[in-house]
Amino acid sequence: MHPVSPVKSTQVSQEVFNQFLEMQLTCFAECAQTHYVKIYQGESVNLVLPGLGGGHVREISITLHQVYGVPYLSGSSLKGVVRNWALQAFFAGDEKRGMEETDEPSEYFKAIFGTQERRGSVQFHDAFFLGGGEITPDVMTPHFSDYYSGTRAPTDDQNPIPFAFHGVKGEVRVVLTMEKRHPQELLEIAGSWTQKALTELGIGSKTAVGYGRFTNLVDVTGDLISELAAAIEQERRRRAEEIEEQKRAQEREESLASLSPGERLAFEIRSLGEDERDVGRSKGGIYRRLLDLPEAEQKSAAQALKEYWIKTGDWKKPSKKQKEKNRAVREILERT
Repeated sequence: MHPVSPVKSTQVSQEVFNQFLEMQLTCFAECAQTHYVKIYQGESVNLVLPGLGGGHVREISITLHQVYGVPYLSGSSLKGVVRNWALQAFFAGDEKRGMEETDEPSEYFKAIFGTQERRGSVQFHDAFFLGGGEITPDVMTPHFSDYYSGTRAPTDDQNPIPFAFHGVKGEVRVVLTMEKRHPQELLEIAGSWTQKALTELGIGSKTAVGYGRFTNLVDVTGDLISELAAAIEQERRRRAEEIEEQKRAQEREESLASLSPGERLAFEIRSLGEDERDVGRSKGGIYRRLLDLPEAEQKSAAQALKEYWIKTGDWKKPSKKQKEKNRAVREILERT
């Protein structure tokens, strides 16, 4: 048998995957505006074997994400495990009872997982191991391979044939969501069933011999979502204010477009602040633009400039240079 080594991700792929987890968490925080969200995290007790029996050239497989190349637990597998746990816990494994009875567990069962007539209310999302998990080798040694293949009885003269495979261990994040039009109680119950299913039954292959189980599967929704949700709301408000400011700017542009050159300059003067930069503009470029206007357009802008200089103190207590500008403005205003 060839030795099997642990599989480690490169630093680049690890960084990309961690960015994905952060992005996914942000998406769930945004989703919390319209959906109830439950997030659980817990540690694997032993190796988890997702997709061990899948098709593979080595006849032994492991489910890897198509984009990120890390092991994960598909949402459909999670839903199936939790559904099976509920069937065993409440209906002795009898699906017909779960669908036909009208007691409380049956009603919850049908509402969460759905029936032929309606879809289930709870969405089970793909679960990822934080950091990508640790893909670890293990060995299985069937002692009666001829018996399992159906060619011989299970006798002691058959040679054990060990073969290697990989599993994954680490901390997993499980996410459930549900539209807010449904009672929140349903998601609480689905979350409780998920915790029990993953700690009592496990998920993946060979759960009967201890693989695929988790421990300390706790609700971390508040810790992960609340801070993100506040940041998202702040960013949403910032974007709304930005859009509103752009709208006001567009309205100003449209309003200015309908004004005459003199009225536009007057509007610009009335928009000036009293800081040093704007005061300097009023005495420089804006004053020169006033003088360049046709005489018929100058009066409204000159009146606005006078009012501005009164506000800044340059009309009543002007400097030597400013006196000349005040005189020119006064002459414009005194024209008939």
